[in-house]
Amino acid sequence: MTRNIALSLGMLVFCALMYWETFNFPEASRFRAGPEVFPRFILLIIAGLSAILLIRSLVTERHGLKNVEFDFRVFAREYWLVIALFALFGVYVVALTVVGFVPATLVFLMAGQIMIARRTDAKTLGIAAAVTIFATLSISYIFSQVLRIWLP
Repeated sequence: MTRNIALSLGMLVFCALMYWETFNFPEASRFRAGPEVFPRFILLIIAGLSAILLIRSLVTERHGLKNVEFDFRVFAREYWLVIALFALFGVYVVALTVVGFVPATLVFLMAGQIMIARRTDAKTLGIAAAVTIFATLSISYIFSQVLRIWLP
């Protein structure tokens, strides 16, 4: 059994257990989605991707196709931006509890847009600042005033 098969089977078991646990969430209302909807959605996506990995691994193993070995140096070189954005997101999650939603989100969105755009000319920075301010204040208003959900 290859690592991919073991990983995909483990993830499928994990998703099944976590999906089962979502039935223990408190029920919100018969007429609107409750707190279990988002975790179930994410778990179904993860389970689907795990199933795809399992099928690919079984087909690869069955037909004797060569499995390509993973090289972290090549991965880091090709996907450095993805790794950096995940790291930025980790800092954002910590900053949420330290400085609050609005300042943390302003910095996170601005930094993320600059990293993705890879340009720092005045036009790009102006557009990024406008999108950052509009998105942060809109999300803050919608959650606090419309949905009445407290943000840190």
